[in-house]
Amino acid sequence: MASGGISYWAKRRRIRKRVQEHLAFISEQNAIENDALSDLENSEVCDHSENYSYPVQSLRSDSDLSDNESEITWYNAENTDEPCEPQFCEQNSHSSGDESEHNTSDSQSAGTHQPIASFLCEWATKHNIPRVALNELLAYLHLFHKSLPKDSRTLLKTTTDYEIRTIQGGLYHHFGLQSALIKIFSSCKDTVNLAENAVVNLQLNIDGLPIFKSSTTHFWPILCRVISPIVTEPFVVGLFCGQDKPKDISEYLHDLVLELKTMETDGLTLEGFSIPIHINVSSVICDAPARAFIKQVKQYNAYFGCDKCTQKGEWHKKMTFPELDAPLRTDVHFDELQHEEHSDGVSPLADTSLGMVTNFPLDFMHLVCLGPTKYRIGHIGRIGRIGTQSIACCSGVGAARHQGAPAYPIKCSGSCLYNYTGLFCLVKINADIHSFIVSC
Repeated sequence: MASGGISYWAKRRRIRKRVQEHLAFISEQNAIENDALSDLENSEVCDHSENYSYPVQSLRSDSDLSDNESEITWYNAENTDEPCEPQFCEQNSHSSGDESEHNTSDSQSAGTHQPIASFLCEWATKHNIPRVALNELLAYLHLFHKSLPKDSRTLLKTTTDYEIRTIQGGLYHHFGLQSALIKIFSSCKDTVNLAENAVVNLQLNIDGLPIFKSSTTHFWPILCRVISPIVTEPFVVGLFCGQDKPKDISEYLHDLVLELKTMETDGLTLEGFSIPIHINVSSVICDAPARAFIKQVKQYNAYFGCDKCTQKGEWHKKMTFPELDAPLRTDVHFDELQHEEHSDGVSPLADTSLGMVTNFPLDFMHLVCLGPTKYRIGHIGRIGRIGTQSIACCSGVGAARHQGAPAYPIKCSGSCLYNYTGLFCLVKINADIHSFIVSC
């Protein structure tokens, strides 16, 4: 028993009873309001300049309150400290003959709910609210705001009809590059000072990725991001789905090339700018197999597989390119197909202003991190051993973040961490091991 002779459970039952009474009162008031709105055509509109009062129901569980005691106290909307008598708007039984006044009331009611829908849409998008949670919220708010939709897809205006076309090897949908850029710069026009003669630089990325371990179904997305005058997160321009990579590169890149050629000629038209913004693709980032597929050239392990020079490789249990002063490839030579032994076809990107040699950088991750670095770190066991604390150091924000490298989670394997951050972190962890790796 608690103090005053009232047990915890008795207090809990009283609180629950008062909560139920409070909710029942709110439901009753909403029902009265809905009935009043349905009879709006036969009643006069209340003067909104009057002072209204609203009920505040106490939910106290003190022992001195009886179950039959009324706990509704009315406060003035302008001065909530002083209680007052409830004031209600008296309905007039005479119908209003002013049709314009009725239309004005309807427009005000619709205008009242529109900001709520806009706010909910922006709020759900900003905080990544799950669709199930947003649907539950809308179902409750719909009881008080009839203009709000009951489904989140209606609120967010989710596109449900996509133009998916069949190409050789699978299915393809083009989300659009120009529309995505317009949406990005329209959302940040207040914070970004974009001059009329500005140049928007883009980066493209094309690569394949498996969807399931038990299936051969692959995605081949076309990704893009803005790197100047602002830096954005990557967004999807096009998406291919099939059992393997696209069979026809021309079909796969047709929509992208068409948009690039249009923006190169006409620019990007933005609201508030009299002159179109110039668009420039600064680089196309791919790994070696994807780069050879996009450029329609020999793979990296072919005799003439080097993207940057014209030398013929030498086979020493793997393809090597020992010459350091070999003639370099140029964009002009590539467009003119002067090196037929290097070409495997004609890339549709050659019709754009892209430099097919200069705008395709080499892949640092595979050439350095997973190449010589991985090989050298594989010999660490000959000199010393690195424990879990050193792995934690590699995965932290210390030396790796100091050198501009990202922080990797501790659950990553040791080899994965060393491949990317080893040369930076091993300086402070083990000087002997670091000296061995650098000197290899």
